[in-house]
Amino acid sequence: YFVITVFTSVGFGDMNAMNLSEVVYVIFVMITGAITNAAIMGHIMSIITGADRIDEEVRAQKRGIKGFAAHTELDSSMQNMLLDWVTQTSRSRAGVGFDKEKMKCMLREHFLPGS
Repeated sequence: YFVITVFTSVGFGDMNAMNLSEVVYVIFVMITGAITNAAIMGHIMSIITGADRIDEEVRAQKRGIKGFAAHTELDSSMQNMLLDWVTQTSRSRAGVGFDKEKMKCMLREHFLPGS
């Protein structure tokens, strides 16, 4: 409560504006505080949602690896190596994707082993 009050307003009411110049200054400080608070919260939320997006991409990649391993009858040690690689390199590969339609086409047209 106290942190939000300090960052978004002029204080707790123990001091108040008396003349026009003080009122203008207080309005400026209130608007600046609200904008600063919104910018900080927006940045925090983008960090959180970015981490969630990366985690979802990693889960999707792991599901794909497990499906591929089952389809090609890949041995479990190789499957575990692929899963470990996805986990370990997920942060450095954030936002780097692949063409899903091209991958579906390859799977449908039997370009991969075991099909």
